Amino acid sequence: MEYIKESFTTKVVDSYDVIVVGGGPAGIGTAITAGRKGLKTLIIERYGFFGGTWTASLVNPFFDYANKDGLVKEITTELALHGNFGAFWGKSYNFEAMKNMLDTKMREAGVKILFHTYFSDVIKEDGRVTGVIVQNKGGRMAFKAKYVVDATGDGDVSVAAGADYIFGNEKDGSAQAMTTMFLISNPKFRQSEPDELYELMKKACDTYNTGYNIDFDKPYVIWLPLDGYAVVQLVHIRNKNGTDPFELSEAELEGRDKVYETFNFFKKYIPEFKDSDLIMTAPQIGVRETRHILGDYYITVNDLVSGAEFEDNLGFKVSFNVDIHDDNFAQSCKSVVPYQIPLRALLPKGVNGLLTVGRCISGDFYAHASYRVTGDCVAMGEGAATAIAKAIKENKDIREIKKVF
Repeated sequence: MEYIKESFTTKVVDSYDVIVVGGGPAGIGTAITAGRKGLKTLIIERYGFFGGTWTASLVNPFFDYANKDGLVKEITTELALHGNFGAFWGKSYNFEAMKNMLDTKMREAGVKILFHTYFSDVIKEDGRVTGVIVQNKGGRMAFKAKYVVDATGDGDVSVAAGADYIFGNEKDGSAQAMTTMFLISNPKFRQSEPDELYELMKKACDTYNTGYNIDFDKPYVIWLPLDGYAVVQLVHIRNKNGTDPFELSEAELEGRDKVYETFNFFKKYIPEFKDSDLIMTAPQIGVRETRHILGDYYITVNDLVSGAEFEDNLGFKVSFNVDIHDDNFAQSCKSVVPYQIPLRALLPKGVNGLLTVGRCISGDFYAHASYRVTGDCVAMGEGAATAIAKAIKENKDIREIKKVF
C-alpha cells in the first residue's frame, strides 16, 4: 500500500470554553445550553443548517420528548405554538420550522457558528484534548478549547483522540439498519397502527405481479403538521458500515434506488397513493448505529430494566423502548423502566478534556437502541453543557463533578 507523508503548520484562529463538533440534536442541546450559561462556545457543523437527523435525514417523529423539561420542552412547545408540532401521534414536526428555530436559538445564545466545516483531527497537549483541527472553504484551521464535545453521532472526535470503542453489537459487530426517509404529498391514507401500511403493501403484492420485495414489516406513513405532506419510514439498508466512506456512499445510492422503486410501487398498485408525488429523498441516509465509545461507565440493558438512577445523572430519564431494526433480532419493541444516564457514560475512558453526547455514548447494543432517539440526545447535550459549566465555574476537572444537578 502506498502512503504519502504530510506536514502542516495550522493557524490557531481562536480559543473557546467549549467546542461542539456536530449540530444535530445532541450538539444543539450542548451548544445552546453552554452559550446560555455564559460559556464562550463554538459549534462546528458540516451542513449549512442545524438539526442533523431531524433536518438532514428527515427523521420523524420527535421521540421521547414528553417526559422532558428544559430545552426539549422549550423546542416542542414553541413549535406547537406556531402549528409546527403535532400530527402523527402528536409528535411530528415541520423540518423547515425546526431549522429556523435552531438558527434563532443558537444566535440568541451567543454561540459562534461555523457551517460547511468538517472535523479533521484533535489537538492534544500532555494527553489532554485541547482543541480541534477542521477543514472548510477557508482551508485548514485550528481552534483551542477547555472542553471539546463529540456530537458527531459516530464518535469521530473520540476515535481521533485515541478512545476505545465497540462497533454495533458486542457479539458480532453488526449494526442496526440505516433508513432513507422520503417526503411525499397527498397520500389518501392515515396510519395509526404498525401493520396498516404493511397490509396494504402485502395485499398489492398478493393481487398483482409487482415484483416488489417488502423487506421491512413495520413501515409507516408519518403525517407532518404541513397540510398534505408525510414522510415514509420503510427503506432499510442493511450490512453497511456508516463509518466507512465507501460503504456509506453505497448505502446512499441503494437507499435512493429503493425509494424510487418503493414510490413507483405505491403509485401503481396502492390506490391510496395514486395522487401522491415524491417531493424529495432525505439529503442524508439515517444512520442508527455505528461506534459506542467506551466511557467511565457502560450503560447496559440491566440499567434499563431496573430503572437505574445515578448521583451524577444528567437531569432526565429515558423512557423510550428498546427498538432494534435488525433482522437478527425481534422487531417488537421491548419496554424499559425509565432510567437515568450518568455523566460518566459521556467521558471516554482514559481521555481528558473530551465528552461524548448522542448515540455514540458508552452503552451496550440494547441500551443504545433505547437512548439513541432525539429527545434523549438533546437532553444529554443539555446535561453535558451543565456539567462543563459547573466544572469551569468551580475550577475542577469534569471527572471531579460528582453531581451535575
